[in-house]
Amino acid sequence: MNSKIETALHRQPVVSEAGQLFECPAEASASGRGYAIRIQTTRRPDSGEVIFRPNTNVLELILEKDCELVIRNSPDATAAQAFDVQGVTFVPAGVPLLCRWSPGRQRSIYCHVDFEELLRDSPIPRKLFELATEARINLQNPYLVMGMRRIAEEILSPGVAPKLQVELSMKSLAIELLGCFAGQKDGRARNAGRMSGRAVQRLHDYVESSGGIPCIEEIASVCGMNSRRLSTLYRNATGTTLRAYLAGVRIKRAQSLLLSTDLLIKQIAYECDFASAAAFVAAFRKTMGMTPLEFRRSAAGS
Repeated sequence: MNSKIETALHRQPVVSEAGQLFECPAEASASGRGYAIRIQTTRRPDSGEVIFRPNTNVLELILEKDCELVIRNSPDATAAQAFDVQGVTFVPAGVPLLCRWSPGRQRSIYCHVDFEELLRDSPIPRKLFELATEARINLQNPYLVMGMRRIAEEILSPGVAPKLQVELSMKSLAIELLGCFAGQKDGRARNAGRMSGRAVQRLHDYVESSGGIPCIEEIASVCGMNSRRLSTLYRNATGTTLRAYLAGVRIKRAQSLLLSTDLLIKQIAYECDFASAAAFVAAFRKTMGMTPLEFRRSAAGS
């Protein structure tokens, strides 16, 4: 592993002008060739500011916060160049940012990455690596936001082959970020007023792997945009509404429970986030042409 990346796994380096180093213990971490990931919670009792100058390329996504965090894209930037951090922030190695905060708590995922090492076996033009030399604050790219949240979930609650899952996700994030710098995927999708195909698939993966079925507002929050904007981008990309897609997911999940469990109809309605058993029966009949009970009996008799 790259020595700078290895150092980043053990410490999130933030250096002030006075040389003071702020450290926070990691809640969870993971590492591999060309990357190191930390999830940490920072509690700040007072307001303050610091020059953030990482020794590796860093992607940050704030998972939760109850404080204000403002970043300026250079220590001497004017107020017009200040950003209230909401989306994904990318800071190249050695590039300074001025960070100011109010008292409170912030929980973030930090992905330290060496592009050349991580993508060593990928057919990526090396000239793309040279483009990622300036900080990007509040990248409103659904693929990046959802990808980083998915990595955080995998590290905190490992599933099947977690190391491989994280490594593949990191490579996808790196390629997507480089594409943003090259003015490709992210720009094309935004200019066309629709999500990219990969962003749509990522959204579907997030919804269908969730324990419950998230509402549009929850998905929009994960994507770093408001619900109206997300719904418009989704409809333009797929030709159907996000609300209709979620309704279909509920019916599919209900079908699975009807076939694989002995749960009561009202229990399945609850598990699939319907307002009531009556609402579930009505929606199921409208989609399938039969009631949930008729569907279960039909499947049992086939």
